[in-house]
Amino acid sequence: MHQDELGRISEDLEDELGARTSMDKKLAELRAEMERLQVENAAEWGRRERLETDKLALERDNKKLRAQAEDLEEQLAKRRRQAASALDTDLKAIQSELFERNKRSEGDYGEEESIQRGENGKYRKNKENVTAPATSPSCTQPSPQSQLGFCSASRSQVDGVVF
Repeated sequence: MHQDELGRISEDLEDELGARTSMDKKLAELRAEMERLQVENAAEWGRRERLETDKLALERDNKKLRAQAEDLEEQLAKRRRQAASALDTDLKAIQSELFERNKRSEGDYGEEESIQRGENGKYRKNKENVTAPATSPSCTQPSPQSQLGFCSASRSQVDGVVF
């Protein structure tokens, strides 16, 4: 009885020892798996942190680029307004200048006509009065006009009228 009991206890101990050994192996495998998973998890966290940092950097860069784009759009709009304003100002100045020229030319046309009529009368009067030959005492140099009966002095000015 004792022997049987000791045999049974001994078998139970061997079973427990075998179970314990198998449990120790299983525990060691599970610990190794856990360590591997922890290392993998740490690597994933490191990648995640890098990705998050990169994401934040990209968001900052994106925000800066958007701000720059808005600034450039504002500058472009401002330059367009300035160019349009300058063109408008130039157009107004040109229109004003054209108006003044037209106004002067209308006034000058009337003045010019009366001056021309007066000069034509003087010219006719002087032409009738000027009959000096090419050898007149006031002509000191022969000129191509002297062949026509005028000297260089009479060609350039007669009674204050320039020909």
